[in-house]
Amino acid sequence: MRVAPNELSYVDQRAWKDIYGPQKGQRQLEKHTRRGPKDVPGLFDNPSDEEHARIRKIVALGFSEKAVRENEGVLQGYVDVVIKRLKESENKQTDLVRWFKCVAGDVVGHFTFGHGLGGL
Repeated sequence: MRVAPNELSYVDQRAWKDIYGPQKGQRQLEKHTRRGPKDVPGLFDNPSDEEHARIRKIVALGFSEKAVRENEGVLQGYVDVVIKRLKESENKQTDLVRWFKCVAGDVVGHFTFGHGLGGL
């Protein structure tokens, strides 16, 4: 969709890969990014291909098949808790987005701080 004379907006993931993905012998196009409070780019908004690749390599270690298998018990524990909470709220209006955010927060807290954040 054209949103301005020199700007297009895409929502299909294939478009992102076609536009911003690596092309042999060419630099990736610069990504339009938003910065956080410290004006420091992270993995998803880093305009530097080299820095993005460096960060991605580090982060990817935590999502390898081996790492996921080693932490399956922790993840299963949080899944068990959210299922229990959902069963407790059966027959009531339930905000699933909130519950999934709680799961994500507790899992991230566990792997960051060594314990869940108490969302569940």
